[in-house]
Amino acid sequence: MIVRRAATRDMDGITGLLVRFHCEAGMVPLSVKKVSAALWSAMQNNRVWVAVHGDEIAGVMGVDECTLWYSETPVLETQFFYIAPEHRGSEIAKWLLGDAKEYADHVEMPLFVSITNPNRGHDRSPATRMAVRAGYVPMGYVTKINGEQANVR
Repeated sequence: MIVRRAATRDMDGITGLLVRFHCEAGMVPLSVKKVSAALWSAMQNNRVWVAVHGDEIAGVMGVDECTLWYSETPVLETQFFYIAPEHRGSEIAKWLLGDAKEYADHVEMPLFVSITNPNRGHDRSPATRMAVRAGYVPMGYVTKINGEQANVR
């Protein structure tokens, strides 16, 4: 198993993996055209990593630069992060996260990672339990990987 930056030759394999991701956790209809455009944009910015097992792409992570609604400070945020079910429980997620964190450290930007997992237990916190009672279905969580402590300006 190797983890490396994605290359143009990986486009079809990554797209197939992202379609699998949507089948598992998609919340609205899939647009393959939009998936391809987002993937191509992330790859042009050299912000996509793949875990390769033999000839198969077993996992992928892509990040994008953006600003949060309340700040002018740019951050990195996951566009997609998926491990094929048959490769879960391995070290792939740790390796992909490590490479993305290394990149974020290099460009000196905080990295926010969204974990979409509809199978995650819904009883993790009082806020989550309240949201479920209100009719929301938790799909995961967001984790800040690096960066300075937030401050008010």
